[in-house]
Amino acid sequence: MPDEARCLRNATGWWMDGAAFKAMLGELGYTQASFSRAYRIHIRTVENWVRIGPPDFLAHILTDMLRASIPSPDPETPRDYASKQGAKRALNSSLRSMVDRAVHAGWSRELIISAAIEWFSDEILTKR
Repeated sequence: MPDEARCLRNATGWWMDGAAFKAMLGELGYTQASFSRAYRIHIRTVENWVRIGPPDFLAHILTDMLRASIPSPDPETPRDYASKQGAKRALNSSLRSMVDRAVHAGWSRELIISAAIEWFSDEILTKR
């Protein structure tokens, strides 16, 4: 469900106003121009969305993109246990979402997690 601070409920679903759209673009690392280029949407369209709000469906898409995004590490944090905890928090949403989508597709949670552990082990061993 979208963050209610950004999105409001109407008769057809979730929507966001222009200010929330612009703020979410920033959180995702986009300017209006870079979002326009990345998704081949005319710049005037993106500018209109910033002014009046995007189409309803875009609230869902951007919220999913924000959930799946991985923030950059804090450059002030030393590379120790604290930064590992930060990395764990950053990856939690994406990994949980991946497991949930695979379960929804019919895979057992145990098999998915076992395969993920094996994949991580292979990645560690092949990087040495």
